[in-house]
Amino acid sequence: MDASASMQRSGLWQQAVRRAEQALADLDEHDQVALFAFADSLRTVVNWDSRASDERGSRRALIRRELARLRPTWATPNWAGRCGPWRTPCPMRGRGSGRSCLPDRAH
Repeated sequence: MDASASMQRSGLWQQAVRRAEQALADLDEHDQVALFAFADSLRTVVNWDSRASDERGSRRALIRRELARLRPTWATPNWAGRCGPWRTPCPMRGRGSGRSCLPDRAH
């Protein structure tokens, strides 16, 4: 979830939250899900191993609660010399999904 200062623009944060909630609703029963936020660095909100329970509904509820607590910051990213908006390795790499953390941005 982009939590940088640009998300302070009118209606943008609410739109991003709605899209994240829709992505959660669209998950298949075998999908894995985690929640990360970034502004000037990547922050794990709910990691791959955080388990409210093995039940898909409980995991979704945990992520929805944490998503509701997130707010955009006033931090501005420094993109120079980074792979994506963070200095740390992408948590999606090596998970077998073939997808990047940010689908609209290439590594």
